[in-house]
Order: sequence, then structure tokens, then C-alpha cells
Amino acid sequence: MSSEIVNFSEGRWSDMCVTLAAQAARSCGTSHELYVQRFSDLIDAKVKELPEDFRGKAIAQAERWDYASAEVRLKRSFA
Repeated sequence: MSSEIVNFSEGRWSDMCVTLAAQAARSCGTSHELYVQRFSDLIDAKVKELPEDFRGKAIAQAERWDYASAEVRLKRSFA
């Protein structure tokens, strides 16, 4: 695990969210549902790399860019 991930920084995580949001947006056209799915998938993969103690903060920050949990995406038929 990289030291950047072990030493969680809200500022670096926010920058990561911006990068991942842009990546998701480039590949979804005008579909917000597809953007939410792709962004959330990217966030889920990154959150798994974080120590358990930081995951809640990371998810809370990602919600600013419309992160939706897997359960919410299923309910909304995003999956």
C-alpha cells in the first residue's frame, strides 16, 4: 500500500475525486446515470485501498461529486 493512501489527506482525496469525476465524465456522454455508475465504481475501487478508519470520510467527500453506494445504484437501476 502506498504511503499516500496510508496517510489519508482530505485535500489529496478531494483532488483524487476531481480526477476520477473528470475521468468518468469523459466516458459517459450526457448520461448522468452512467456518470454516477462509473464515478462510483472508480471511488469504490480506491476506497478499498484505504485503511478502514478513513473510508467513511472518503465516501462522504465523494458524495459531493454524486457518489452513490452499490446499494443505492441498484435501487435506482444504475447498475
